[in-house]
Amino acid sequence: HYLDRIKFYYNSRGSYNEFRIHWLELLMERNKISQEEFNEVVLICDKFQLKLNNFIASTYRSKSNDH
Repeated sequence: HYLDRIKFYYNSRGSYNEFRIHWLELLMERNKISQEEFNEVVLICDKFQLKLNNFIASTYRSKSNDH
């Protein structure tokens, strides 16, 4: 169902934010990754977040266009 998919997408975004804010920072703090690796992953994460937000928005738009 449409609303189930939206809820799943929001949960996915929450998991992503947990990774980005907590786990990635923790890897850096514990010197498990270098600053260069951290910066590279941050760039990838920023692109992913934009794409995920656009995907959620397009799902809303497609549902409103169905009416």
